[in-house]
Amino acid sequence: MNEHIDPSQHDAKSLNELRAQCDWFRVALSSIGDAVIATDTLGRITFSNPAAQLLTGWTEDEAEGMPLQEVYHIVNEGSRQRAVDPVEKVLRGDTVVSLANHTLLARRGGNEISIADSAAPIRNAAGETTGVIVVFRDVTEQRRADIVAEDAKRYAESIVNTVRQPLLILDGDLRVKTASRSFYRAFDVVPEETENRSIYNLGNGQWDIPELRNLLTEILPQNTSFDDFEVEHDFASIGRRCMLLNARRMYRKQEQTELILLAIEDVTEQRRAERERCEIETRFTSLVKNIKDHSILTLDCSGLITSWNREAEKIFGFSAGEAIGQHFSIIFTAEDLQQGVPQDELDIAREVGRAEDERWHRRKDGGLFWALGIVTPTIDADGTHTGYSKILRDMTDRKRAEEEFHRFAVESDRQRRVYETALSNTEDFLYVFDLDGRFTFVNRALLALWKKDLSQVVGKTFSELGYPPESAAGLQRQIQQVIDTKQSVKDESPYTKDDGERQYEYILVPVTGADGRVEAVAGSTRDVTERKELEDSLRQLAADLSEADRRKTEFLATLGHELRNPLAPIRTGLEVMKLVLDDPVQIEATRRLMETQVQQMV
Repeated sequence: MNEHIDPSQHDAKSLNELRAQCDWFRVALSSIGDAVIATDTLGRITFSNPAAQLLTGWTEDEAEGMPLQEVYHIVNEGSRQRAVDPVEKVLRGDTVVSLANHTLLARRGGNEISIADSAAPIRNAAGETTGVIVVFRDVTEQRRADIVAEDAKRYAESIVNTVRQPLLILDGDLRVKTASRSFYRAFDVVPEETENRSIYNLGNGQWDIPELRNLLTEILPQNTSFDDFEVEHDFASIGRRCMLLNARRMYRKQEQTELILLAIEDVTEQRRAERERCEIETRFTSLVKNIKDHSILTLDCSGLITSWNREAEKIFGFSAGEAIGQHFSIIFTAEDLQQGVPQDELDIAREVGRAEDERWHRRKDGGLFWALGIVTPTIDADGTHTGYSKILRDMTDRKRAEEEFHRFAVESDRQRRVYETALSNTEDFLYVFDLDGRFTFVNRALLALWKKDLSQVVGKTFSELGYPPESAAGLQRQIQQVIDTKQSVKDESPYTKDDGERQYEYILVPVTGADGRVEAVAGSTRDVTERKELEDSLRQLAADLSEADRRKTEFLATLGHELRNPLAPIRTGLEVMKLVLDDPVQIEATRRLMETQVQQMV
């Protein structure tokens, strides 16, 4: 009798396995130091690990469902242009992408940090792209060091996937549940050749080693782990390589499933370097004596100096005869000696193969200089530890430059805070746009007018802030005009407030960088309603005065005319009266005529 199998049970099991796999990935991503953000295909955030929350300033609950660009706001360090959308770039190419170098992340709150980042598609079991994962980390301090030190190497690559080391996740039967992208790249294999296969059947059986079998089989039942298990083998596609394996047990209490996380580190070059170091040991002493710019000294196993090159004599002031036979602690400061630094360097070099640091060192005359020092153990052909070599390079000039840069950065930050305080407390509206016409700064006066906080405005355009389409388009054109022409634009615009319509005057000016290119557009707006009303009043007063002056002129002209008409006969009468002094009748007639004219004037 055939047993009936319920398809729903199979589907439920597959779903649980998929959910468990996703949860384990989430645990792994949450534990690494790199910041990780995941989105769906529409660019909405579905996951952000603690490192991403710390760097962006958004908690996972706040960020979930938000568009990636609002939380992960990145711009190019040089051009200040908004960086390419990671989601769009990944989905367009459907592959892992390394994003722009020299990228700044605008954190929530306004400050910026330099980051290195990359993005990759998230695929489901069917191979369909269901979203994008963005990985980034804070490289601010490294970026500053690169700028100060001209010989520092610029970052050329961003972090790929979640970790650099190849990773395998094994189930209880030691079958590969999943592998990191680094694994596929490092061993030049594809998922079809790896997933759901026993680790012992991968490749050409390079992992089928009895001792490794014992170690792996003991991890789950005995809750053990192992570090630095070395495997040297000829791999089919990449040749002979030397690998270090590290394994840990992963336990999910809710599902009661156990997995093994296996990390693989390629140390081929390290081992090769160690062998080469042994081969050149006999030539080392003669070569180092004449090397310039580097002080090189060799030590025995206890730290006594066995060789001292000419550059060391020049920098430290000790001759080879004075230095050889003394403990190399003579070049350390009293503070380092008190803290046991010389012995710590030897211990670290012996344990991990290299000790490197930068610190102040002491000369014979008591003077100090800053140096980069590297200590490595020396091994003979038989693999016996014979001592150490220490190489130092005088980095005093770079150290002084870093200190000057730090002083300048602190002063610049203080000045920036002063400027921001001044700009935020003026009654005028002040703001700054990026090259896409999006707000990057808005002062308190304008935020109060709009009744918004800074987070609601930064990164938005006029259109996204609810301006009428025609008005928003006009303002965007003016911003672009300033960018294209590098010339200021001055204009006026009405704005309706609760107390009625107000008239505003604004000016947009270009902000250029050291290379002359426009990096942003700054603007200032002032309420000129009262000024406009005063100007209108003055214009009306001027018109009224002009009309009054015209009427005065007309009045005086009329008055002059009216005065001239009666004065003429009066003057004539006076002349007549002079001529007829002996004729009373004529004088009386003339007098009456003059009296009539005078009454008319009155």
